[in-house]
Amino acid sequence: MDVERTMEFLLAQQARADARQERAEARQERAEARQEKAELRLERIDRRVEAIAKLIQTGMKMLAQSSQEQKELRAEVKLVMQAQKKADARMDRLETTVDRFITALREQRGNGRK
Repeated sequence: MDVERTMEFLLAQQARADARQERAEARQERAEARQEKAELRLERIDRRVEAIAKLIQTGMKMLAQSSQEQKELRAEVKLVMQAQKKADARMDRLETTVDRFITALREQRGNGRK
């Protein structure tokens, strides 16, 4: 058995193993750097998603408030319409009364001339 050749073989194998280990470590470092970048991107995305969620919540609150205000305005408009109808009816009665009064005055004038 040739001890020298065996030693050279073992040293060569060790050198190749060391080179593979260094390449693996370099790949691992690059992978970790990519992972860190990905995590930073995800954090930014998470912050944006949270901001969008807050905007949506605020919008929904505003929409609900607007809807309630519209209901209140509709109720007020109905009250105004009812009051307007009553005012119109009173105005009609007043016009009728004035017309009758004018007619009665004309009849009285006409009766006084005869």
